[in-house]
Amino acid sequence: MRILVMGLPGSGKTTLCQKLKTQFENAVHLNADEIRERFNDWDFSDEGRLRQSKRMRRLADEAVANGQVAIADFVCPTEETREQFDPDLTVWMDTIDKSRYKDTNKVFRAPNHYDFKFDDWEQANDPEPVVAAVMQQSTSRKIAKAVTWRILGTGVMMLLAWLITDDVAAALSIGAADLIVKSVLYYFHESIWDKVKWGSITKIQQR
Repeated sequence: MRILVMGLPGSGKTTLCQKLKTQFENAVHLNADEIRERFNDWDFSDEGRLRQSKRMRRLADEAVANGQVAIADFVCPTEETREQFDPDLTVWMDTIDKSRYKDTNKVFRAPNHYDFKFDDWEQANDPEPVVAAVMQQSTSRKIAKAVTWRILGTGVMMLLAWLITDDVAAALSIGAADLIVKSVLYYFHESIWDKVKWGSITKIQQR
């Protein structure tokens, strides 16, 4: 999952991201300044900002491919940069009206779409609402994938059965049996995988 924590410099993005990172067993915090330093790219022109957004997206995708939660911490000032990063969840840190950087203030535009808007510093210190949303999205995505895959699989099985037997009733019976048997098998398969923590998005249990 790619989480974007965006807002003006000094709005509390890094504070929230650091706290978010501690809430997951396997997460990476992608700080924009650290990334710019790593690539020696301090170009804040429109082209430079788009290049940075593309770079952040690539690093986030690499983290997700490794089973991590990617927490991206950068200004992401325009709709174009946000669309390019394409987050699964967006947090807008709307805690200040302007930063000390006039050029950034000039280009920054309030986002049209976001999942959370934090407008005070107290919220920057409370990652729990974002964590809950991440866990809910993860569960909903798994369920949606399981259902759509099962519908597709059963549909293909029924079509093949009909082509082989030329009997609609038989095809429907085979499809129904396929749906029931494979759904039960999938349940036990997922139950086993629930015990395997590798590659999972898991909230750390607070003691």
